Amino acid sequence: MERLLVPASLPESARMRIKSVIRDAALPDTSKGPISVCFQDGDNALAGRLIEAAREWEFPGTSVKFDFGNRDAPRRCLDAPGATIRISFNGQGTWSVVGLESRFASHATMNFDRGRNWSALNDREFRRIVQHEFGHALGLYHEHQHPAVKCAEEIDWVKAMALYRTAEYNQSEAVIRRNFEVLLTSYAAGAYDEKSIMLYDIPRRIFRRELFANGNKPSCYFEDRPYDISNGDREAIYKYYPADLGRVREQRLAAFENYRSLIASAGEADKALGVASAFYAFDDVRDAKPYVDYGQRLMKFESRK
Repeated sequence: MERLLVPASLPESARMRIKSVIRDAALPDTSKGPISVCFQDGDNALAGRLIEAAREWEFPGTSVKFDFGNRDAPRRCLDAPGATIRISFNGQGTWSVVGLESRFASHATMNFDRGRNWSALNDREFRRIVQHEFGHALGLYHEHQHPAVKCAEEIDWVKAMALYRTAEYNQSEAVIRRNFEVLLTSYAAGAYDEKSIMLYDIPRRIFRRELFANGNKPSCYFEDRPYDISNGDREAIYKYYPADLGRVREQRLAAFENYRSLIASAGEADKALGVASAFYAFDDVRDAKPYVDYGQRLMKFESRK
């Protein structure tokens, strides 16, 4: 998706800044109501357990609210194919798309690996994993991909591949590498949060051994994995999902204006803008300005009135 949203004709400095702006432009728009969720599979008991963990992101004083349907019989995707978050327990790997990238997913947008017995997993670990994935759905990236740390440079890639390609993680080499590269510039990243629930649980054995010499340690290695949503995570939610729905809407539209201004002079700017327009389903065509035209023509998305 990034290759479509960031025109290749731009210099690298501009490309990195745009990557940061895209994050803001692809946040779910809670001004329109709760974020809809459905389950493609899994029994109701497992779905109910997941719902309980995910709802801890619904902080008072924010607009984050998930709509899972009936608590005792959670919504099924057959009845709600257009739900923003579509959960499966039947695919490979445990992952979630980030924010409104879900609009480009043809099937599940969040998956819990079919090779694990999720019903038997202890509550603390289950809750940690669910909250990490729902953090992605809300638009949060991996904290260890913050520009303040250089995690990818500290990894022993032979050992990392040996670990993350096992049945427990079931990830491809491309995904493994992508999960460690720096994603944001300091333009939008904020302070590095070593307590974030969005940190990967990175085992000591996959770091370059020499980095532990003389009492040192790699910048993104921590002895204790985070099990709770941190204060820094909360601050991000309060910032991007205020209770004032008018402010939420203003933020989302301003993010698109910012993106449009940054790519305006680039080659293939129209195409990139068309792809970006698909992130946001405009309620009022007047808000869309050129976005909806590009989006309809290039991505075959219709504006929602």
